[in-house]
Amino acid sequence: MESICGKHPFTGRKIVGTAGKGMEPKYRWVDFNRRGPSDGVSVKEEQVIEVQYDPNRSAFIALVGSKAHLRYIIATTTMELGSIIRSHSAIPDIPIRGVPGDSHPIGALAVGSTVCHVERVPGHGAEYLVAAGTSGTVKRKLEDGKMVLLLPSKHEVALDPRCNAVCGQISNPNHDKIHIGSGTRFRWLRKYPRSGLWQRKDGYCGKKIRAPPPLKHVVEKKETEVIRLVCMTEGPKKHIVPTCDRVT
Repeated sequence: MESICGKHPFTGRKIVGTAGKGMEPKYRWVDFNRRGPSDGVSVKEEQVIEVQYDPNRSAFIALVGSKAHLRYIIATTTMELGSIIRSHSAIPDIPIRGVPGDSHPIGALAVGSTVCHVERVPGHGAEYLVAAGTSGTVKRKLEDGKMVLLLPSKHEVALDPRCNAVCGQISNPNHDKIHIGSGTRFRWLRKYPRSGLWQRKDGYCGKKIRAPPPLKHVVEKKETEVIRLVCMTEGPKKHIVPTCDRVT
């Protein structure tokens, strides 16, 4: 991956003053889709071949394989060499307690389950809880069938029960406790010191204690309808022939 050193990709002007060149790592193509077979009955089994470090994200990644297909996925804390992970797509009548590392539709999990790697829209890949050490809790089920998920930020989101979720916690939970060690490694991570300009303390230095935000309902965005307009004043003149008796 080529670094742009905090500059705008088109104008070339410096946008982020604390960003530098640093190391240029190789990109790992990670699959964020952990959905099971579409028939809703069978289960997809994969074996963990390797758990490795990824310089492009805080969590570890796992190389998993099923038959002749290999892919990278976000690893959980329980994944290790040789373990078997399963991907389900069925929603049973009685909620279940999933095995850590396995994926289920969030509507199939019991209230109080710890989940991570959660989809925002069914089939669009995980967007919630993919950073190192993160996990959420299934709080309750609404009357319309949506499942309420509690995020680490104390926000609550109502998700479609078909949204896929992985049981357990994302790997590398001690990521925020790693000591940088030296300024050279700090620059190697594409981070450079600030200018040192003194600034007066602002409102963010003393945040007020506020009530938690209201429940957020996630709604899938529909594609905008394209309306094609035809100009009848250009080109050869043609008679307008109505397709029915009523002309509007």
